[in-house]
Amino acid sequence: MNGETLLMLCVDCIFPPSEDLIKARMFCGITPFPRLIEKNNCLSLFRLTDPLVASAIHSFKYEHNKKVRNIFADSLVWAIKRLIDVHGKEYGRPIISFLPPRPERFSDTGYDQGEFLMQRVIELEPTMDIRSHILIRKQGRMRQAHLNSHTDRHINARNVFYLNKNYSTNLYNKWIIIIDDVSTSGSTFEEARLTIGKANPLHITFLAIAT
Repeated sequence: MNGETLLMLCVDCIFPPSEDLIKARMFCGITPFPRLIEKNNCLSLFRLTDPLVASAIHSFKYEHNKKVRNIFADSLVWAIKRLIDVHGKEYGRPIISFLPPRPERFSDTGYDQGEFLMQRVIELEPTMDIRSHILIRKQGRMRQAHLNSHTDRHINARNVFYLNKNYSTNLYNKWIIIIDDVSTSGSTFEEARLTIGKANPLHITFLAIAT
């Protein structure tokens, strides 16, 4: 998705479209959710290279912007439902969790943006199986965005997580969807895959708001 799509979502959030308008859009092939982007073994909703998307991500992460949070939550719910429609028969009902932020970021912002986002997702779809803190992030790592090369990001992300002991057996043979706000090189998601893989899940899907 591009900035124009995000703008459509913003307008729809402020002025909800009528049912007739939604049907007309579907008939004409106009939708705020045309397709998921696949990059670095991760699915995403928006492209971070779009200035409007980058600005919205910053507002969500650092300014506790609820309106932007709600737009992203709506988008994630659509994406999760689409994934369930496509893979649900094969993988079953997914367990959904958000990558934990760096402990240093929580100190800077005063809140966990993953929990902030998932609160809204639960409000929209209370039947979804959403779990907090499947993964726990170790302290003392640099922000991936501050590293220029994929090699440096891969090294920085190595062994960055450990599995919450409460989920060491609960993930066996389950479909896990892990969500993050931004994926750049895919290194953090890959480390999450290796860590969650120790619990022998059936399948792991990574979904980011933007790449």
